[in-house]
Amino acid sequence: MQRQRGKVNTNGAISFLGTLRQFTPDPFPLSNDRRIVAPYWGDVDIRYGGNVSYRESTDPDLLTRATNEIHNVFPQQYKFHASWIFIATWDNVPFYGANSIGMLKCKNAKRFKYQLTHSVFDLVLQRNTFQCVLITNGRHSFAMFLYKKLTWTTGTASNGDNSTGLGGTPAQVGMK
Repeated sequence: MQRQRGKVNTNGAISFLGTLRQFTPDPFPLSNDRRIVAPYWGDVDIRYGGNVSYRESTDPDLLTRATNEIHNVFPQQYKFHASWIFIATWDNVPFYGANSIGMLKCKNAKRFKYQLTHSVFDLVLQRNTFQCVLITNGRHSFAMFLYKKLTWTTGTASNGDNSTGLGGTPAQVGMK
């Protein structure tokens, strides 16, 4: 099996037949020829922070870890031995259209309007961190979706609230 070239898109998906330029996700299954793996297809905006990175590897230690994960989850795949992995990470990514409260959300928004001291408030970034690991042995392939922190579901281009990142058309998870 030959690997297809994938494109890691800012908006939480890996696409295989071209760049995914759509901000608002469609529900799965998709109706056209798009081929994507989406650990968290949402309205990501990295202009104000966050990072999207990826790497492929044949490092023996990582391949052993991936192989062990597959054996743990799919015991019937005991003959599977990973030969290649691809890791894409969306680290601390904010949502599109976040206002100052959405970028730095405080625990008590009403008091925030009246007192702008960091000592009174514990400011928390409205950010998401998630990862996709593609694993193959050349014949069988698997996708692992890993989530460290999810605080928002929707950007304003998808009708989400600009301070919470909630509402509207939420992020989608899946593959086609």
